[in-house]
Amino acid sequence: METKSVLLVDTFADEPLGGVPVPVVTDGATPDQLQTVAAEFGASGAVSLGEGFRYVERVPANNVVEAAVAGLTAGHDRNRADLGDQMSVLGSDGAERSYPVEHETGDVHVEVPSQSVDSVSVSFDRLAAVLGVEAAGLENVGRELPVSRSTAFGGTLFVPVGFLDDLSNCAPNRDALAAVLTETDTARVFAFTFDTVSRRADLHARVFDPSVEGCERPASGVATAGCGQYLEQHDAFEGGRETVSVECGRFIDRPATVETTLLAPVQVGGHGLTALETTLSLPEDDGDDIIEV
Repeated sequence: METKSVLLVDTFADEPLGGVPVPVVTDGATPDQLQTVAAEFGASGAVSLGEGFRYVERVPANNVVEAAVAGLTAGHDRNRADLGDQMSVLGSDGAERSYPVEHETGDVHVEVPSQSVDSVSVSFDRLAAVLGVEAAGLENVGRELPVSRSTAFGGTLFVPVGFLDDLSNCAPNRDALAAVLTETDTARVFAFTFDTVSRRADLHARVFDPSVEGCERPASGVATAGCGQYLEQHDAFEGGRETVSVECGRFIDRPATVETTLLAPVQVGGHGLTALETTLSLPEDDGDDIIEV
């Protein structure tokens, strides 16, 4: 058994226990150990800060931005100045990737590839039934901003919604949501409105994913980045903005804020809060041992 120091970082969090939690092992760990740590915390993956800055994905949630925010937040807490400006990612598909990262004035930003966004043919009536809202809440804004998708990072379906009241009433049907995502070759719905709670936010969003409990994630960095490019493509801000701030997670009590640039190179991110510091005893092999806390 090996004992490791672990921090649980709430990424994009507006307050403690908000945002997306990501565990960080503050020294080296094998990919199998990181997957075990992620499973213990019910997370999509885990970060290690050994020789280099690495994220190992347990399930294909594409939480690369969340991982970068968690890792650099933990590194800052531990006074680690040696993490560099690249994050290595071992995906659940076995592929290795690398992303440029930076930590400045408390915020972490990740450079992600540009996403191609195309409109899709899904009726407002069907989407309304899937999301559990009135079709009128989608139709008005949908005339100017069509329902669209990006196939990058597993795929995101972008659904503009008229008002915050409409968005707050969304209660997706899991099976219907999964069906429309399969048909559009996407993994998540990014439903958003320009009607916000905070005056500092430009959008309010909800991220619906049938693979998670309650069908909703607090936030998605890659989906936010894609939405920024979608909005730029449709000139939603009439050329007057370079970045947008997106509030999310509020309807599942994990409030978060994600920021993204609209133009390439796309940088997306936010800040993190360390919620927990603990030690775990990890199995040395890649077996099915249970972590002892």
